[in-house]
Amino acid sequence: MKRLRTLVASAVGNTMGRKRTRAVMALLTALVVPVAVFAAAPPASANGNHLCETSGNYCVGAPTLALYAPVVETVSGRDLGTIPLGNNQFELVFLANTTFCVAAANNGIDVVVKHCQGDFGVVWIREFNPNNHLQFRNREFSNKYLAGHNDGTQFHVKDAGRPGWFYNFDVV
Repeated sequence: MKRLRTLVASAVGNTMGRKRTRAVMALLTALVVPVAVFAAAPPASANGNHLCETSGNYCVGAPTLALYAPVVETVSGRDLGTIPLGNNQFELVFLANTTFCVAAANNGIDVVVKHCQGDFGVVWIREFNPNNHLQFRNREFSNKYLAGHNDGTQFHVKDAGRPGWFYNFDVV
């Protein structure tokens, strides 16, 4: 970060005030800091960007990244990353277009594509089950988790432990 400050200072010259330099640094930091990949270590042969059901056959995917399009179970999944927000809260961002995230729909049932910044339902709390698999609880629907039905359909947010739903994920 110190090197980046030096580069910015030399690029903009010494005539820029301290407040303006800080504003430029904040903007550059937001642009150059890579989106964090999931905190679970992927296998050496994996690219580490797909979130897949631990016991199922599907990964988190979206045929299209159109606003409010369904997030569905796909065999290949989409490349995802996380944007850490602190307190173990994250946005699950589509790496193909980092302005869009995996989100709970306003109906509190479906999972859809939404704008990452400031949209309702985009913040997830990352948890680990006793077997160290990832689970994602939605902040706005606090008792509901990202869940797939293992049949290639749309993901939902569901209360934990509902039979027939897959709540545990691994990064592959």
